[in-house]
Amino acid sequence: MEAHQSSHFWLDRIYLSCFHLSRAHSSSIRLAPFSDHHLATMTASLCAERPGPAYWHFNNSLLEDVGFMMSFREFWLAWRGQQRVFPSARRWWDLGKVRTRLFCRDYTWGTSRRRNAAIEQLEREVLELERHLAASPEDPLLCGACREKREELQALEDHQARGTFVRSRIRLLREMDHSSRFFYALEKMRGAKKHVTCLLAEDSTLLTELAEMCGRARAFYASLFSPDPTDPSACRVLWEELPTVSASDRDWLELPLTLAEFLEALRRMPTNKSPGMDG
Repeated sequence: MEAHQSSHFWLDRIYLSCFHLSRAHSSSIRLAPFSDHHLATMTASLCAERPGPAYWHFNNSLLEDVGFMMSFREFWLAWRGQQRVFPSARRWWDLGKVRTRLFCRDYTWGTSRRRNAAIEQLEREVLELERHLAASPEDPLLCGACREKREELQALEDHQARGTFVRSRIRLLREMDHSSRFFYALEKMRGAKKHVTCLLAEDSTLLTELAEMCGRARAFYASLFSPDPTDPSACRVLWEELPTVSASDRDWLELPLTLAEFLEALRRMPTNKSPGMDG
């Protein structure tokens, strides 16, 4: 009777969260000597920098903040008085938009720090009141104070959660059944997808340091948008061969666009398209 040999294998799986998977660059499986297992390796970038948003969006809830409205009015009046210092209104306006973004960001960060500090303080006060209530649960003053502190804490946490809902870009109403921890994790996951963890240098070397990546991106776009060298003689030949435009044709080309031309351009556009962040 012929004997049959059998072999058994273990199929192992290694799971990674979406946040850590976005930082992984490569993986491989290697033979491990003196072992019946294989060695699995993975290359990833681990950095302590917190990724920021790709685009700045104005927080509309600031319009309900009286302190922000008063501070921004003073800031803009002072900035408007500096317009005469700039060579053109365009330069003044472009720099004013940057200053506005920085002003709103600093104000929001300061408000967030104060709100977080208030939440921590209220949590400590609620715990202290609950400790006293455990000793004397029938005290009406302690019950009323504890109820007020809990309501203040709930209001601050609700305001913080609403911002998280907006940043996580809720699309489906059924997602509202999840806990607030779900929305915080969703916001973190989407922020990780926008975070650039590595870039390739010109010689295909992997760059993971922040300074190296910024330098590589700056050099790439400087080369991309720099003017290409031109041959003046070839340009003169090209211009000489171009047909001349008559005065009547020039006047016709410079006419303002008509409504019919706009409609025709819209009909020729592809469907399901809309302007991007740059307009």
